[in-house]
Amino acid sequence: MRGTVNHYDFGDYRFNMEFDSGAGPETQHVVWVYDRTGEPVRDDRGYQVRRYFKEFNQRHVRNFCMKFASDAAYRSTYLTKEAALQNDE
Repeated sequence: MRGTVNHYDFGDYRFNMEFDSGAGPETQHVVWVYDRTGEPVRDDRGYQVRRYFKEFNQRHVRNFCMKFASDAAYRSTYLTKEAALQNDE
């Protein structure tokens, strides 16, 4: 079962925090990134930008969302193939 736990709006982005009970133990909590129009933000491979969390910690999730929205250099690391591959591990 998969469901939205929370969503956050920062800057020009919306972040959906989801829990997937059928996923592996290190990928059950994931934040999916959207732009303000609701379109998925995609990396240079064409995949939607996301970040996995081993445990749900609201402070860590909010910090990621705020930094992604406000720091262009940090954000650009999630838009490259290398960062996306690291996040897939």
